[in-house]
Amino acid sequence: AIRKLTDALNAAIKKQVDLAGSRFKFVSATEKTSPFRGHELCRGAKDKATRYFNNVNLKKPDVYTFHPNKDGQAAYARLIAASLAKYKLAA
Repeated sequence: AIRKLTDALNAAIKKQVDLAGSRFKFVSATEKTSPFRGHELCRGAKDKATRYFNNVNLKKPDVYTFHPNKDGQAAYARLIAASLAKYKLAA
């Protein structure tokens, strides 16, 4: 269920980014080269050191459920930096 929700959310975000025009580009965290590969939500990693997202806890939900942790934020930074590196930015 979580993966379907993630796919639907990504599709909705991509649609809005595409509608915003050519100055914007959707950066997918689910592509094969993504730093998130093997660290997806609900992947079943038992070692907290390999998780990039806070688990979903239906018994005790909090504001950080389903959000990236410190390592996940760093992975997003690498993902965005790699995407920006493909473009020549105007000075």
